[in-house]
Amino acid sequence: MKNILIIGASSFIGQNLIKKIEQNVSIYATYNSTKKLVRKKNVKYFQFNIYNPNFNNIPENIDNIIFLAHPKIQGTDKLKLFYKNLKIIKKKLLFKRFNKLIYISSGSVYETGKIKSLNARSKIKAEKILSNLNKKKIIILRIFFPYGKKQKNRMLPNLINNLMSKNKINILKNSYKIYPTHVSDIVKVIIKVMKSKKLKGIFNVYNPKERMSMHDICKIILGKKTMNKVYNFKKIKNIRINHTHQNLLKNSNIKLFQLEYKKLLR
Repeated sequence: MKNILIIGASSFIGQNLIKKIEQNVSIYATYNSTKKLVRKKNVKYFQFNIYNPNFNNIPENIDNIIFLAHPKIQGTDKLKLFYKNLKIIKKKLLFKRFNKLIYISSGSVYETGKIKSLNARSKIKAEKILSNLNKKKIIILRIFFPYGKKQKNRMLPNLINNLMSKNKINILKNSYKIYPTHVSDIVKVIIKVMKSKKLKGIFNVYNPKERMSMHDICKIILGKKTMNKVYNFKKIKNIRINHTHQNLLKNSNIKLFQLEYKKLLR
């Protein structure tokens, strides 16, 4: 690895990834956010809007492209615009010499039911668009419920904030299980994939040892005595993971919330 392009480097996973990539690698990192960015000597930042992509600052020869960018999609009009611009980005990438493109997808693609969420639909379509670019060079990582320090405006940190504020909250029925995956494990997998010369295709990234319900998570954080403040909300079908896709995360040392969140409430 000599040159790495990270599209969406200002994202939660992107900033954690930049911290862990070796110093002898040149990183070209795009952002479209005003949030504070990780500064390193080997990182060159430039603004990139997925709805108005500009490739002027991207070098011709790239070893690995990490595609993390994913806008907040509110409504079908934005969804269609996202697809349109993703196809433009795909055409631009065809003229770049790269060895590997790693698209960071989501476990939401496994949602069941006739009507999937906008996030699930956008990820499924994005996978199809980018996989046609060059199947030998495309790797898709389906990430499940990432969490970690400084994450904001996502399901898990929002839950934590409500618990810290002692608000009464609605949670999904006890039978619904999720796989929270620590960002350090996700970064470890991405770096492993970047270095590998054999891996290709679609892979799941989740910690099989951390399967639990939202009710279980609340119980871990609050303890049994205060669980009367938490109410079950509705029934929902479990995600059915396609196990024909290999899970790349097998050896995780992270224990759910014991390191990140439980201490915040003591």
